[in-house]
Amino acid sequence: MSAENNEVATYSINGIARPNNSGTGSSSRGVSMFRTRSNGGKLSQLNDLVAVYELEQDNDGNYTAKIWEWK
Repeated sequence: MSAENNEVATYSINGIARPNNSGTGSSSRGVSMFRTRSNGGKLSQLNDLVAVYELEQDNDGNYTAKIWEWK
């Protein structure tokens, strides 16, 4: 991801996805880790952030996600 001032943050996602009980889409749970070289910029608060997430996706690729910072 990038900000308007050309700052860049990278992230990795690790999780497990399973088909929904209804058979229409999938559910994912996992962890995301963020990293940036930014020092004091817009994205600097993401540096070394770890987040856990829940994601629900339908067969058309539409999804909703909830993300929490792991402290």
